[in-house]
Formats: sequence, structure tokens, C-alpha cells
Amino acid sequence: MNTKSRRIWIGLASVFLMVGVVLAFWRFSVGNRERIRTQNEEYLSELTVQRAISIDSMMDENLHFIENTAHLYAESLTSPEADISVIRRYEESTAFEMLRFIDKNGDNYTSSGVAANLSDRAYFQSGMQGETGITYVDRSRVTGQKQLGYYSPVYYDGQIIGIMVGFYGEEYIQRTLDFELFGINGEGWLCTSDGMVVGSTLDAEPDNYLEYLASSGRCNEKELAVVQRAFDEGEAISFTYTENEIDATSHIVPLQHDGWLLIRSFPPEASEGILKRANQEGTRLLLGLIVLFAVYISVLVIFFIVEKNRTREANRKGVVQFLG
Repeated sequence: MNTKSRRIWIGLASVFLMVGVVLAFWRFSVGNRERIRTQNEEYLSELTVQRAISIDSMMDENLHFIENTAHLYAESLTSPEADISVIRRYEESTAFEMLRFIDKNGDNYTSSGVAANLSDRAYFQSGMQGETGITYVDRSRVTGQKQLGYYSPVYYDGQIIGIMVGFYGEEYIQRTLDFELFGINGEGWLCTSDGMVVGSTLDAEPDNYLEYLASSGRCNEKELAVVQRAFDEGEAISFTYTENEIDATSHIVPLQHDGWLLIRSFPPEASEGILKRANQEGTRLLLGLIVLFAVYISVLVIFFIVEKNRTREANRKGVVQFLG
């Protein structure tokens, strides 16, 4: 093979090599995008399960604490009447943000006195039946805000004289649900089995999560049916929703208490942000390969020029010697 042919083959081989690198990089980028999406979904699912376990444990601790508080309060009484000074003292040392005693008539005693009658509240009626449990109040008659509460009956001389309730406010609920993935904030929801929103990380949260999914257009009818079944039967599922024409994934995990469910969603713009950063890294890598290829081609061109000049000089010397 002469020098000219060899140069042509080397040039073609270089071009094919570059095309092959670009195609391989494109296939890698497509596959990498799917891998990142799958890894994000798996990671978020595991985080949701772990957070659900943590919330269940926190609820167990608070139930145990309100039972002890109710018992200690009962032990301090010398009559079945409410003792405001004891309520105030316990509220100062309790883990709850607010502590309330509701007597058998439904009168709600705060650390400053009677605030409202709550005899119609379901949790009051349950507590007066001897039950200890968890409740949420959509709008408190004392604070006007949403509250998460833990209640337990108070006994005096073997009779239930009222219930003790420890409350947390909206900010506490939101802090419990806050989470981030790779430095990007996600959506957290705590709901009852009928879809009512106990709390969320949204600044303006809807009243019902299921109605929110339907009205916002996030889910089609098929996905909505899957979510509805998860709420009805207390199933752990993952579902895809669409926002701003971008697909994203949510995970629903049932809690052990009262049929409540934890939902975590990773916003689509956050997912796209992660993918964009990964693609930017890939683009920089591709540009680096192109630069290296350009350097390689430049070296080849210089080599060919030097070789051509050397060959020309050798031929010139040969002609001179032949004529001389």
C-alpha cells in the first residue's frame, strides 16, 4: 500500500472512530437517563418506607407519652374537677406543643382556663369510651389551625372524668413531612383513608388528596383508580403522574395507625434537573473527547505533512545524485 492510500485509510478510520464514539455516547446517554430515573424512583420508594416506619415509631412514642401524662394528671387530682395549675405545669414540660384536658361535659381546659366545648368531637367521644388514639382537627376552635392530636382517658376513682389531649400544630406536621432528594425538595403528604389531608409540605394544601389528584389533572382515570384502591385497601403502591407535561413518580405507604397513609412525590422539575445535570456532565465528556480527537487529527496532519516533506526532500536528493 503506497503512502497516499495509507493516509486515506487512516483518515477514514479516524472518521469512523469518531462517529463510533459519538454513537456509543448517545446510546450511553439514553441508557443513563433511564438508569437515573429508575434509581431515583427506587431510592424515593425506600425513603418513603423508612419514613413511614419512623412516623409509626413517633406515633407510638406520643401515644405512650399521652397515656403517662393522663395517668400522672389523674394521680395528682384530689377531686374530679379540672386543675388548671397542674395542666399548666405539665404543658410547660411536655413534648406536645399544647396540652388540653376535656372534662366529661366536653369543656376544653387549656393552661389558661376553659376555651371551648368539644363534646361533639369524635376523639372526645372515643376517649370517653376508654380509647387511646390519634386524631386530627381540621380547624381548632381554640387556635383556628389544623392540629394533630393524641388522646387518652383520665380516670378518677375508677371512673372516666375526661380525656387528656396533646396537640401539635401545622408547622410541626409540615416539618415531619419535609424531605429532600439530592438537595431538591419533594412533596410530602399525610392523609386519612378517605383522602382527607392531615398535613402536607405545600404552602396552600387542598382538603382532600384524591380530589386534588382528580381536579389538578395529574392522573388519568386508570392511575386514579389505582390510587383509590390503595387508599381503600391500605396498599403500598407507586404511581406516575404528569405535571407540566413531564412524568414523575409518587409512592404511597400505609401507616400502622388508623389507616393513615404517607405519600411522597418527587416533583418532575426536580427529576429533570437531576437528569439535566447528568446530561451536562455527559456533554462535557463528549466535548472533551471531541477536543482529544481534534488534537489527534491535528497530530496526524502534521505527521503527514512532515512525512510528505521528508519524502519530497529525499526524492529531490535522489534526482540530484542521479543527474550529478
